[in-house]
Amino acid sequence: MGIDGSELKRRKEKEKTVKKTTSYTWEKISYSLITAIGFVITAISLCFIIFSFVLPGGIGGEIILIIILLALGCFLFSWGDRHLKEIRMALSPLLKNTTCINEDESPSEPSLIAEDIDETDDIYSTCLDKRDIAFSYRDASGILSDREVTVERVNESIYGPVYFSGFCYLRMEDRTFRVDRIVDQVTHIETGETFSPESYFRTLLKANKPATFNYDEKTLVRIIDNTDYRTIREDEIEYYEIEIEVEPFDVMFSKRNLQILGYDLPVDMKYLYHNFSCRKEENEMEWLTTKEDSKYIKAGFITLKETPETEDILNDYLLTLTVPKLRKICKNLGEKVKQNKPELIHSLLKHENFIELPQTATFSTSFLAFIKEINEAYIKDLLRQTEKLPNAYQRAVWEEVQYDGDMLPSAQEWVDKKVEKLSDEAV
Repeated sequence: MGIDGSELKRRKEKEKTVKKTTSYTWEKISYSLITAIGFVITAISLCFIIFSFVLPGGIGGEIILIIILLALGCFLFSWGDRHLKEIRMALSPLLKNTTCINEDESPSEPSLIAEDIDETDDIYSTCLDKRDIAFSYRDASGILSDREVTVERVNESIYGPVYFSGFCYLRMEDRTFRVDRIVDQVTHIETGETFSPESYFRTLLKANKPATFNYDEKTLVRIIDNTDYRTIREDEIEYYEIEIEVEPFDVMFSKRNLQILGYDLPVDMKYLYHNFSCRKEENEMEWLTTKEDSKYIKAGFITLKETPETEDILNDYLLTLTVPKLRKICKNLGEKVKQNKPELIHSLLKHENFIELPQTATFSTSFLAFIKEINEAYIKDLLRQTEKLPNAYQRAVWEEVQYDGDMLPSAQEWVDKKVEKLSDEAV
C-alpha cells in the first residue's frame, strides 16, 4: 500500500522531533557534567577555606588560589544550571509531541479556529498548517542572515511591531524575531510557496482565536488578544486568563482620533491631558502660568486669575527661575549679585513688593467638559467592539481598562461597575 500525504507528514514530524530531542539530550548531558564539575570545585574550595580557619597556621598564601577556584566553581555551576533549565523547558513540549506521534494519535487539546477566516482559503490553510519557514533577516545590528524557523507563536502589541518566536535552526535554540526586519518574502520550506511577511503573520495572528474584535476605519481604540489558544479547549475559556491589551485612554487625544470625533484643534491636547493627569494626581489644580500655557489660554482650555502675593508663593516662583535670571532681578534692585541661588532668593524676598508675579492658571470648564466627552467616546468605542463577544472577553477588556485607571472619576466609577457586573454574570 502507498503512503498518503498525512502519513508522510506525520513521519517527517516524528523524524524532526526525534532529531531535536537527541540534540537537546546531548546538550543536557554536557551541561550536567559542567554543573557537576562546578559543584565539586565549589565544595572542595569551601572545605579548604573552612580548614584554613580551623587548623593552626591555616594554609598560608594558597588562600588566593582557593578563592579563585571557588569563584570558578560557582560560575561553572550557575552557568551549567541555567542552561539545563533552558533545555528542560525546550525538551518538555518535544517529549510530549514524541509521545503523541509514537502512540499514533494527535494531542488531546483541539485547536480553536477563528470564525472570521475562511478555512478553504489557500493562504489560511498554508499559514496555519505549515509553520516551517525560511527567510532573510536583518537583526538590530544590521547583520543579514538566512534563517529557517519553526514558528510557534506570534504576538503583536499596541506599543510596537509584531513579533514571532520559534525554533531557529541556525542558532539551534528558541529565538524571537521582529516581522518588520524580514527582508523580502517568507518561503515555506516543504512546498516552496512564498508569502509577504505581513499577510503570513497576520493570518497566524487570527488563527486559533474563537473571537475577533470589530475593527473598521472609525475604530478609535485598538484591542489586541495575545492569548495562546493552542492549549485551551473551547469550554475552558471562561476559566482561563485571557491576555488582552487595550490602548490607554490618552490614545483618544491623537490627531487621527480627534478628527474622527469632529475636533480640529490647533494645540497638542495629549500634552495638556498629561499635564491635567499629573496635576490631578498631585492635587495641584492651580499653578503660576508659564510660556507653554499661552496657546492653551488662547484656545480657552486654561483660565487665569490674580495671584495672591504670599511669601510661600513668591518663594515657589523664585525657585523656578534660573540663577542668571535671579541675578538680573537682584541687579535691578541694587542687591548683591555674586551669591548662590538660596542667597539670591533670600535677598529678593526682602523686596517682595517689587517682584511681579505671573497670574495663576487653572483648567477651564470647557476643558473639563471636553475631557468628559472624550471619556464617553472611549467607553462607547470599546462597548461597540465587545458587546457581541462572550463574557470572558468583555471582562478581560474592561479589567484592563480598569487597571489603567487614567480617566475622570465618573468614568472610572462606570468601568468599576461594568467589571463587577460581568464578574457576577460569570459566576
